[in-house]
Amino acid sequence: MKKLIVAAILAISTAAHALTPGVVLTVGQWLLKNTDRVYYVQVEGRGYTEAEARRNGFALAVEQAVGTLVLSEREAVQQRMTRNEVANYSSGYVDNFKVLNKTMRGNEVTLTMDVWVAHSAIAGRLFGRSEVAGQVDGARIGAQVQTMQQSLADGDRVVAMVLKDFPRRAFDITLSNAVFRMNADRRTMLEIPFELKWNYNYIVSLHEALQATSQNPRAKNCWNYNQDCANQTYIRVVAKSPGSFAKWDNTLGFNDYRKHHLVNDAFINSVPVMQLVIRDPQNRMVFRDCYSWNVMNWSSTQSFVETRNNQIGVYGDLVRSSKIVVDLGTDSRGIDALSNIELSVVKADSCKA
Repeated sequence: MKKLIVAAILAISTAAHALTPGVVLTVGQWLLKNTDRVYYVQVEGRGYTEAEARRNGFALAVEQAVGTLVLSEREAVQQRMTRNEVANYSSGYVDNFKVLNKTMRGNEVTLTMDVWVAHSAIAGRLFGRSEVAGQVDGARIGAQVQTMQQSLADGDRVVAMVLKDFPRRAFDITLSNAVFRMNADRRTMLEIPFELKWNYNYIVSLHEALQATSQNPRAKNCWNYNQDCANQTYIRVVAKSPGSFAKWDNTLGFNDYRKHHLVNDAFINSVPVMQLVIRDPQNRMVFRDCYSWNVMNWSSTQSFVETRNNQIGVYGDLVRSSKIVVDLGTDSRGIDALSNIELSVVKADSCKA
């Protein structure tokens, strides 16, 4: 009991002295700076070191300027939490700052700063430039690099969290009535027709994550090798909402290859395959096998995903039909054990025949 009381006192004491990362001191406003829009705000950043106080103040200023996208993923299996992830993303970086005051209180540092924030959606590769020839403003450029890198890394996490659900939650599969046939060799063949399409909610989530983290969220004119856009990477998303005849189409532009690699690794390098499981009336598995399908090769517009050089197309409007044929042999004694058919899309390395 004494240990529990001590632990409770320590927890209360820790909570009472928890560090507040920062506070906003003024109402922020967007200003024009050399024809570019920047957001000015005065903040207090707090930390146990000056560097930490500066980082916390920067993060608060960026959040005030462009807001924060919060993506939360929770998943439970048999009432046990197996996945609990939260990713925060703000599409901005610190263009410049000025430390107005520094105070120390115990082991805490407080910095009062003027901070100017730019929107990373319009940021090119050249986002820092010295203002005086022959000199480098290391503090300013360092803040730009630090906050830009943080923004990019947070954006990668947001996209990666959506991609983590591929292919398990990415597709809708509709099974048609199974057909038994006997071939010329008197072998019983089980034909399982099915229809496969992207899950619309998954496509929307992917598009929103890519759009929020892109530097060029409307890059439609850059599709199909437009030479004016050769120095960027592009991910095109096409989709059609359920019950609608019209489809929507958007191309997102990025200043580097990271998002391109994330999508490529998730969709293409995972080599998705169809996994068939057949169970008996007691739900015991009596058959399992894996099947490759050419529309999963991601080689053309006939596939669900197309990749070429610096461009990836995700064709969320496609619907493809096919069938899986299972050879049950000449012995009919095992057929009466067949009951429930399950078909899913899985990564090749997790599919076991």
